[in-house]
Amino acid sequence: MSDRFSWLFVGFAWVNSTDGNCYQYLVFWLFVTLYAKSTDKMPR
Repeated sequence: MSDRFSWLFVGFAWVNSTDGNCYQYLVFWLFVTLYAKSTDKMPR
């Protein structure tokens, strides 16, 4: 869970460093969510 929050922080920093487009952040968050779900199925 902490990893997802860190990715959330990175997402905010990345959007703020660019044009601050909300859709850009939504696409980034969607990618992170799908990546997290795919890795949760794999053994640690």
